[in-house]
Amino acid sequence: MKPQEAELVTEISKLQCMVTELKTGFTSALLELSQIQHGDSHLREELEENRRSCQKKAFRLETLVEALREELGVLRCQIVQLYSKRRGPEPDGKSSTSKPRESLPAEPVGDQSVCECPGPPPASLSRGKLLLHCFLQGLKAGLSEGTDARHQVAMQLLHSEWEYVSTLKQLCDKYKTPPAHQMTAEPYQTYVGFVEELLQRHVLFRNTLQERLSAEHWKSLVGDILVQLIGQNDTAFSDMYLGYTTTLASFLSLEFNRPDEQGRSHRAQRAQTEREEIKLLSLLLAPVARIHSYLSHIQNLLQWTGKDHPDCSLLLGSERALRSVLSRCHVILEEDVRWEEDEGAGQRSESITEEGLAH
Repeated sequence: MKPQEAELVTEISKLQCMVTELKTGFTSALLELSQIQHGDSHLREELEENRRSCQKKAFRLETLVEALREELGVLRCQIVQLYSKRRGPEPDGKSSTSKPRESLPAEPVGDQSVCECPGPPPASLSRGKLLLHCFLQGLKAGLSEGTDARHQVAMQLLHSEWEYVSTLKQLCDKYKTPPAHQMTAEPYQTYVGFVEELLQRHVLFRNTLQERLSAEHWKSLVGDILVQLIGQNDTAFSDMYLGYTTTLASFLSLEFNRPDEQGRSHRAQRAQTEREEIKLLSLLLAPVARIHSYLSHIQNLLQWTGKDHPDCSLLLGSERALRSVLSRCHVILEEDVRWEEDEGAGQRSESITEEGLAH
Protein backbone atom coordinates (compact mmCIF):
# COMPACT_ATOMS: atom_id res chain seq x y z
CA MET A 1 0.00 0.00 0.00
CA LYS A 2 2.82 2.37 0.67
CA PRO A 3 4.18 2.36 -2.90
CA GLN A 4 0.66 3.08 -4.18
CA GLU A 5 0.24 5.95 -1.77
CA ALA A 6 3.55 7.38 -2.92
CA GLU A 7 2.41 7.19 -6.54
CA LEU A 8 -0.86 8.92 -5.65
CA VAL A 9 0.99 11.68 -3.86
CA THR A 10 3.24 12.09 -6.90
CA GLU A 11 0.27 12.26 -9.27
CA ILE A 12 -1.48 14.77 -7.00
CA SER A 13 1.60 16.96 -6.90
CA LYS A 14 1.82 16.81 -10.68
CA LEU A 15 -1.83 17.83 -10.98
CA GLN A 16 -1.26 20.68 -8.56
CA CYS A 17 1.68 21.87 -10.66
CA MET A 18 -0.48 21.70 -13.79
CA VAL A 19 -3.25 23.66 -12.10
CA THR A 20 -0.72 26.28 -10.99
CA GLU A 21 0.60 26.56 -14.53
CA LEU A 22 -2.93 26.88 -15.89
CA LYS A 23 -3.68 29.61 -13.37
CA THR A 24 -0.53 31.45 -14.35
CA GLY A 25 -1.35 31.13 -18.05
CA PHE A 26 -4.94 32.23 -17.52
CA THR A 27 -3.78 35.24 -15.48
CA SER A 28 -1.33 36.27 -18.18
CA ALA A 29 -4.07 35.84 -20.81
CA LEU A 30 -6.36 38.09 -18.77
CA LEU A 31 -3.60 40.69 -18.50
CA GLU A 32 -3.03 40.60 -22.25
CA LEU A 33 -6.78 40.91 -22.88
CA SER A 34 -7.03 43.95 -20.58
CA GLN A 35 -4.05 45.51 -22.37
CA ILE A 36 -5.75 44.91 -25.74
CA GLN A 37 -9.00 46.44 -24.47
CA HIS A 38 -7.13 49.43 -23.09
CA GLY A 39 -5.32 49.88 -26.42
CA ASP A 40 -8.61 49.55 -28.29
CA SER A 41 -10.28 52.23 -26.16
CA HIS A 42 -7.25 54.47 -26.64
CA LEU A 43 -7.50 53.99 -30.41
CA ARG A 44 -11.20 54.79 -30.33
CA GLU A 45 -10.53 58.01 -28.41
CA GLU A 46 -7.87 59.00 -30.93
CA LEU A 47 -10.21 58.19 -33.81
CA GLU A 48 -13.01 60.29 -32.29
CA GLU A 49 -10.62 63.15 -31.63
CA ASN A 50 -9.34 62.99 -35.22
CA ARG A 51 -12.92 62.95 -36.51
CA ARG A 52 -13.79 66.08 -34.52
CA SER A 53 -10.63 67.77 -35.70
CA CYS A 54 -11.44 66.93 -39.34
CA GLN A 55 -14.98 68.26 -38.92
CA LYS A 56 -13.68 71.52 -37.47
CA LYS A 57 -11.13 71.88 -40.26
CA ALA A 58 -13.74 71.15 -42.91
CA PHE A 59 -16.11 73.69 -41.38
CA ARG A 60 -13.33 76.26 -41.22
CA LEU A 61 -12.51 75.65 -44.88
CA GLU A 62 -16.18 76.04 -45.74
CA THR A 63 -16.35 79.39 -43.96
CA LEU A 64 -13.15 80.50 -45.65
CA VAL A 65 -14.54 79.61 -49.07
CA GLU A 66 -17.69 81.58 -48.28
CA ALA A 67 -15.62 84.58 -47.21
CA LEU A 68 -13.50 84.29 -50.35
CA ARG A 69 -16.59 84.22 -52.53
CA GLU A 70 -17.89 87.40 -50.94
CA GLU A 71 -14.51 89.12 -51.32
CA LEU A 72 -14.24 88.05 -54.94
CA GLY A 73 -17.68 89.48 -55.64
CA VAL A 74 -16.64 92.84 -54.21
CA LEU A 75 -13.35 92.82 -56.10
CA ARG A 76 -15.11 91.89 -59.32
CA CYS A 77 -17.35 94.93 -58.96
CA GLN A 78 -14.28 97.10 -58.34
CA ILE A 79 -12.60 95.72 -61.46
CA VAL A 80 -15.68 96.44 -63.56
CA GLN A 81 -15.72 100.02 -62.27
CA LEU A 82 -12.02 100.44 -63.02
CA TYR A 83 -12.41 99.15 -66.58
CA SER A 84 -15.43 101.39 -67.17
CA LYS A 85 -13.46 104.41 -65.95
CA ARG A 86 -10.46 103.55 -68.14
CA ARG A 87 -12.35 102.78 -71.29
CA GLY A 88 -14.70 105.73 -70.97
CA PRO A 89 -12.39 108.53 -72.28
CA GLU A 90 -10.94 106.42 -75.15
CA PRO A 91 -13.62 107.15 -77.82
CA ASP A 92 -13.07 110.90 -77.33
CA GLY A 93 -9.37 110.65 -78.28
CA LYS A 94 -8.63 112.05 -81.75
CA SER A 95 -4.90 111.30 -82.05
CA SER A 96 -2.71 108.35 -81.25
CA THR A 97 -0.52 110.45 -78.97
CA SER A 98 -3.38 111.05 -76.56
CA LYS A 99 -3.82 107.35 -75.73
CA PRO A 100 -0.66 106.89 -73.66
CA ARG A 101 -1.47 110.04 -71.71
CA GLU A 102 -4.89 108.68 -70.85
CA SER A 103 -3.46 105.43 -69.60
CA LEU A 104 -0.91 107.09 -67.32
CA PRO A 105 -3.27 108.09 -64.49
CA ALA A 106 -4.45 104.49 -64.16
CA GLU A 107 -0.96 103.07 -63.68
CA PRO A 108 -0.83 103.47 -59.87
CA VAL A 109 -3.77 101.07 -59.65
CA GLY A 110 -1.40 98.29 -60.62
CA ASP A 111 0.29 98.61 -57.25
CA GLN A 112 -2.90 97.31 -55.68
CA SER A 113 -2.68 93.99 -57.59
CA VAL A 114 -6.01 94.66 -59.29
CA CYS A 115 -5.08 95.00 -62.96
CA GLU A 116 -2.26 96.55 -64.97
CA CYS A 117 -3.61 96.98 -68.52
CA PRO A 118 -7.04 97.35 -70.07
CA GLY A 119 -6.46 94.54 -72.58
CA PRO A 120 -8.20 91.15 -72.25
CA PRO A 121 -5.08 88.94 -71.61
CA PRO A 122 -3.87 90.97 -68.61
CA ALA A 123 -7.43 90.83 -67.27
CA SER A 124 -7.25 87.04 -67.11
CA LEU A 125 -3.87 87.26 -65.41
CA SER A 126 -5.15 89.78 -62.87
CA ARG A 127 -8.08 87.45 -62.12
CA GLY A 128 -5.63 84.69 -61.24
CA LYS A 129 -3.66 87.08 -59.05
CA LEU A 130 -6.87 88.14 -57.33
CA LEU A 131 -7.80 84.52 -56.62
CA LEU A 132 -4.35 83.84 -55.17
CA HIS A 133 -4.42 87.06 -53.15
CA CYS A 134 -7.84 86.24 -51.70
CA PHE A 135 -6.80 82.67 -50.97
CA LEU A 136 -3.75 83.85 -49.02
CA GLN A 137 -5.84 86.36 -47.11
CA GLY A 138 -8.30 83.63 -46.22
CA LEU A 139 -5.51 81.37 -45.01
CA LYS A 140 -4.10 84.16 -42.85
CA ALA A 141 -7.54 84.79 -41.40
CA GLY A 142 -8.10 81.10 -40.74
CA LEU A 143 -4.70 80.50 -39.18
CA SER A 144 -4.70 83.58 -36.98
CA GLU A 145 -5.13 82.88 -33.30
CA GLY A 146 -7.84 85.51 -32.95
CA THR A 147 -10.18 83.84 -35.44
CA ASP A 148 -13.63 83.35 -33.91
CA ALA A 149 -15.51 80.42 -35.42
CA ARG A 150 -18.83 81.61 -33.99
CA HIS A 151 -18.30 84.98 -35.66
CA GLN A 152 -17.72 83.26 -39.00
CA VAL A 153 -20.91 81.22 -38.62
CA ALA A 154 -22.82 84.37 -37.68
CA MET A 155 -21.38 86.10 -40.77
CA GLN A 156 -22.73 83.25 -42.88
CA LEU A 157 -26.15 83.81 -41.31
CA LEU A 158 -25.93 87.52 -42.12
CA HIS A 159 -24.90 86.83 -45.73
CA SER A 160 -27.82 84.42 -46.22
CA GLU A 161 -30.19 86.95 -44.64
CA TRP A 162 -29.16 89.55 -47.22
CA GLU A 163 -30.01 87.06 -49.97
CA TYR A 164 -33.35 86.19 -48.35
CA VAL A 165 -34.34 89.86 -48.01
CA SER A 166 -33.46 90.29 -51.69
CA THR A 167 -35.73 87.35 -52.55
CA LEU A 168 -38.63 88.86 -50.57
CA LYS A 169 -38.16 92.19 -52.36
CA GLN A 170 -38.22 90.33 -55.67
CA LEU A 171 -41.53 88.69 -54.70
CA CYS A 172 -43.02 92.05 -53.73
CA ASP A 173 -41.95 93.70 -56.97
CA LYS A 174 -43.21 90.77 -59.04
CA TYR A 175 -46.73 90.59 -57.60
CA LYS A 176 -47.53 94.17 -56.63
CA THR A 177 -49.36 94.49 -59.94
CA PRO A 178 -51.62 91.48 -60.70
CA PRO A 179 -51.37 89.94 -64.19
CA ALA A 180 -53.71 91.30 -66.84
CA HIS A 181 -55.54 87.99 -67.36
CA GLN A 182 -56.69 87.81 -63.69
CA MET A 183 -60.25 88.98 -63.16
CA THR A 184 -59.78 89.75 -59.44
CA ALA A 185 -56.76 91.16 -57.62
CA GLU A 186 -57.74 89.97 -54.13
CA PRO A 187 -55.55 86.80 -54.03
CA TYR A 188 -52.53 88.81 -55.14
CA GLN A 189 -53.19 91.54 -52.60
CA THR A 190 -53.47 88.97 -49.81
CA TYR A 191 -50.27 87.25 -50.90
CA VAL A 192 -48.29 90.50 -51.24
CA GLY A 193 -49.56 91.56 -47.81
CA PHE A 194 -47.93 88.54 -46.18
CA VAL A 195 -44.71 89.04 -48.17
CA GLU A 196 -44.51 92.69 -47.11
CA GLU A 197 -44.91 91.71 -43.45
CA LEU A 198 -42.13 89.15 -43.81
CA LEU A 199 -39.93 91.70 -45.57
CA GLN A 200 -40.40 94.31 -42.85
CA ARG A 201 -39.56 91.86 -40.07
CA HIS A 202 -36.51 90.37 -41.79
CA VAL A 203 -35.06 93.74 -42.81
CA LEU A 204 -35.13 94.68 -39.12
CA PHE A 205 -33.47 91.37 -38.21
CA ARG A 206 -30.80 91.79 -40.89
CA ASN A 207 -29.96 95.35 -39.81
CA THR A 208 -29.82 94.40 -36.13
CA LEU A 209 -27.59 91.41 -36.84
CA GLN A 210 -25.29 93.50 -39.02
CA GLU A 211 -24.91 96.15 -36.30
CA ARG A 212 -24.11 93.46 -33.74
CA LEU A 213 -21.47 91.77 -35.91
CA SER A 214 -19.86 95.04 -36.99
CA ALA A 215 -19.53 96.32 -33.42
CA GLU A 216 -15.99 96.99 -32.23
CA HIS A 217 -16.32 94.75 -29.17
CA TRP A 218 -18.44 91.80 -30.28
CA LYS A 219 -19.35 89.61 -27.33
CA SER A 220 -20.22 86.54 -29.41
CA LEU A 221 -23.95 86.89 -28.72
CA VAL A 222 -26.61 86.37 -31.41
CA GLY A 223 -29.23 84.28 -29.60
CA ASP A 224 -31.12 87.31 -28.30
CA ILE A 225 -31.45 88.67 -31.86
CA LEU A 226 -32.86 85.34 -33.06
CA VAL A 227 -35.33 85.39 -30.17
CA GLN A 228 -36.42 88.88 -31.23
CA LEU A 229 -37.00 87.58 -34.76
CA ILE A 230 -38.87 84.41 -33.85
CA GLY A 231 -40.61 85.78 -30.76
CA GLN A 232 -40.70 84.14 -27.36
CA ASN A 233 -44.03 85.28 -25.97
CA ASP A 234 -45.80 86.48 -29.13
CA THR A 235 -46.96 84.54 -32.18
CA ALA A 236 -46.32 87.20 -34.84
CA PHE A 237 -43.54 85.20 -36.51
CA SER A 238 -45.50 81.94 -36.64
CA ASP A 239 -48.68 83.73 -37.72
CA MET A 240 -46.89 85.35 -40.65
CA TYR A 241 -45.33 82.12 -41.88
CA LEU A 242 -48.45 80.02 -41.32
CA GLY A 243 -50.54 82.66 -43.10
CA TYR A 244 -48.08 82.73 -45.98
CA THR A 245 -48.12 78.93 -46.24
CA THR A 246 -51.92 78.83 -46.17
CA THR A 247 -52.13 81.42 -48.94
CA LEU A 248 -49.36 79.75 -50.93
CA ALA A 249 -51.37 76.70 -52.03
CA SER A 250 -54.19 78.68 -53.65
CA PHE A 251 -51.70 81.17 -55.04
CA LEU A 252 -49.69 78.36 -56.68
CA SER A 253 -52.83 77.14 -58.45
CA LEU A 254 -53.35 80.64 -59.84
CA GLU A 255 -49.77 80.95 -61.04
CA PHE A 256 -49.43 77.51 -62.62
CA ASN A 257 -52.87 77.44 -64.24
CA ARG A 258 -52.27 80.46 -66.44
CA PRO A 259 -53.53 80.24 -70.04
CA ASP A 260 -50.81 79.17 -72.47
CA GLU A 261 -50.62 81.98 -74.99
CA GLN A 262 -47.96 80.37 -77.19
CA GLY A 263 -49.42 76.87 -77.25
CA ARG A 264 -47.66 73.63 -76.43
CA SER A 265 -46.91 72.29 -79.87
CA HIS A 266 -43.13 72.63 -79.72
CA ARG A 267 -40.86 70.78 -77.34
CA ALA A 268 -38.56 73.78 -76.95
CA GLN A 269 -41.47 75.89 -75.74
CA ARG A 270 -42.51 73.20 -73.27
CA ALA A 271 -38.95 72.90 -71.94
CA GLN A 272 -38.67 76.67 -71.55
CA THR A 273 -42.01 76.76 -69.73
CA GLU A 274 -40.92 73.99 -67.37
CA ARG A 275 -37.67 75.80 -66.54
CA GLU A 276 -39.56 79.01 -65.80
CA GLU A 277 -42.03 77.13 -63.61
CA ILE A 278 -39.20 75.53 -61.61
CA LYS A 279 -37.60 78.95 -61.02
CA LEU A 280 -40.95 80.40 -60.01
CA LEU A 281 -41.68 77.51 -57.64
CA SER A 282 -38.27 77.93 -56.00
CA LEU A 283 -38.95 81.64 -55.56
CA LEU A 284 -42.41 81.12 -54.04
CA LEU A 285 -41.18 78.39 -51.66
CA ALA A 286 -38.23 80.51 -50.44
CA PRO A 287 -39.96 81.56 -47.15
CA VAL A 288 -40.70 77.94 -46.21
CA ALA A 289 -37.18 76.88 -47.18
CA ARG A 290 -35.80 79.74 -45.09
CA ILE A 291 -37.01 78.06 -41.90
CA HIS A 292 -34.92 75.01 -42.84
CA SER A 293 -31.98 77.35 -43.40
CA TYR A 294 -32.40 78.96 -39.97
CA LEU A 295 -32.34 75.53 -38.35
CA SER A 296 -29.11 74.69 -40.16
CA HIS A 297 -27.46 77.96 -39.06
CA ILE A 298 -28.57 77.43 -35.45
CA GLN A 299 -27.13 73.92 -35.44
CA ASN A 300 -23.84 75.27 -36.76
CA LEU A 301 -23.82 77.90 -34.00
CA LEU A 302 -24.54 75.26 -31.36
CA GLN A 303 -21.45 73.32 -32.48
CA TRP A 304 -19.37 76.28 -31.31
CA THR A 305 -21.48 77.10 -28.24
CA GLY A 306 -20.72 75.61 -24.86
CA LYS A 307 -23.39 74.62 -22.36
CA ASP A 308 -22.40 77.53 -20.11
CA HIS A 309 -22.55 80.07 -22.96
CA PRO A 310 -25.35 82.67 -22.62
CA ASP A 311 -26.49 81.86 -26.18
CA CYS A 312 -27.00 78.15 -25.54
CA SER A 313 -30.49 78.28 -24.01
CA LEU A 314 -31.60 81.02 -26.43
CA LEU A 315 -30.47 79.02 -29.46
CA LEU A 316 -32.11 75.83 -28.21
CA GLY A 317 -35.37 77.70 -27.58
CA SER A 318 -35.25 79.25 -31.05
CA GLU A 319 -34.61 75.83 -32.57
CA ARG A 320 -37.66 74.34 -30.83
CA ALA A 321 -39.87 77.23 -31.94
CA LEU A 322 -38.67 76.96 -35.55
CA ARG A 323 -39.26 73.22 -35.64
CA SER A 324 -42.80 73.75 -34.37
CA VAL A 325 -43.52 76.36 -37.06
CA LEU A 326 -41.96 74.18 -39.74
CA SER A 327 -43.99 71.11 -38.79
CA ARG A 328 -47.21 73.16 -38.89
CA CYS A 329 -46.26 74.55 -42.31
CA HIS A 330 -45.69 71.01 -43.58
CA VAL A 331 -49.10 69.94 -42.25
CA ILE A 332 -50.78 72.83 -44.07
CA LEU A 333 -49.05 71.98 -47.35
CA GLU A 334 -49.87 68.27 -47.02
CA GLU A 335 -53.55 69.06 -46.35
CA ASP A 336 -53.64 71.31 -49.42
CA VAL A 337 -52.10 68.57 -51.55
CA ARG A 338 -54.66 66.02 -50.31
CA TRP A 339 -57.47 68.50 -50.98
CA GLU A 340 -56.22 69.02 -54.53
CA GLU A 341 -56.04 65.25 -55.07
CA ASP A 342 -59.58 64.71 -53.74
CA GLU A 343 -60.89 67.58 -55.85
CA GLY A 344 -59.19 66.15 -58.94
CA ALA A 345 -60.66 62.70 -58.26
CA GLY A 346 -64.11 64.23 -57.86
CA GLN A 347 -63.82 66.10 -61.13
CA ARG A 348 -62.73 62.93 -62.93
CA SER A 349 -65.69 60.95 -61.55
CA GLU A 350 -68.09 63.71 -62.60
CA SER A 351 -66.69 63.74 -66.14
CA ILE A 352 -67.01 59.94 -66.35
CA THR A 353 -70.64 60.15 -65.17
CA GLU A 354 -71.45 62.83 -67.74
CA GLU A 355 -69.88 60.74 -70.52
CA GLY A 356 -71.94 57.72 -69.45
CA LEU A 357 -75.14 59.74 -69.47
CA ALA A 358 -74.31 61.14 -72.88
CA HIS A 359 -73.97 57.64 -74.31
